[in-house]
Amino acid sequence: MPDVVNSGTRIHFEVVGAGPALVLQHGFSTGKDHWHDAGYVRELRDAYRLVLIDARGHGQSDSSHDPAVYSYQAMASDVIAVLDVLGELRAHFWGYSMGGFIAQCLGRDHSDRMRSLIIGGSGLPTQPPPEVDPFIPELEPGMEAYVAGREAIRGQRFPESTRRLFLQNDAQALIANRRGTQNETPCVPSSKIPCLIYAAAGDLPLAERLLNEVPGATFLPLPTLNHWTAFTQIDMILPHVKSFLRQVEAGGLAVPMEDR
Repeated sequence: MPDVVNSGTRIHFEVVGAGPALVLQHGFSTGKDHWHDAGYVRELRDAYRLVLIDARGHGQSDSSHDPAVYSYQAMASDVIAVLDVLGELRAHFWGYSMGGFIAQCLGRDHSDRMRSLIIGGSGLPTQPPPEVDPFIPELEPGMEAYVAGREAIRGQRFPESTRRLFLQNDAQALIANRRGTQNETPCVPSSKIPCLIYAAAGDLPLAERLLNEVPGATFLPLPTLNHWTAFTQIDMILPHVKSFLRQVEAGGLAVPMEDR
């Protein structure tokens, strides 16, 4: 699996399948293999050229302890660097949670490279960030303690494959990531890009605020799910995403040329 260096940071990625390019960007504290773990890759690889990226500070990408290295704009530029090395001029992009915030920046700063955006579990905050990011004290004792805390909140142990996704990461790099992105103003993607926004119960205010800023976006509320299950219960998400992508590919959700 190849790497690319973007502004001094090595970014690790994987390419699976064939067809139109579809980038899959994971959420905070996991890694690109979460898409394999949940079953998305198996379901999509026959129709799309899937590009799975370990965000900076995660998985096998470089993990700096310097908060200045981290921003959603920097992570969006990492995606563009990967697309460049693959020779993909434009791609669909699907990001969940942290990946959704990266999607928003791609849709604002690199709209000419995006065929569509699928944004899950993120949006526009309705209030300023807390003075102390709640993830930081959870991460300070290390990844084992962080995972145990996440399991306590969830009420059950993660599968071993999921635990490995968390434990591959460096807690200090994740803390730097949170500090670097905490006060960043979220991006609003261009309304000229076909966009699907979906969110579970706790994320609905964020998603609805983003929806108000992106006229014409498709909206999928998932009020019976939580932030975790809105990623793992793929049978409730994937049919909608497949339908959306088929419509984009067929030109049914294309933005008229005069509005581009």
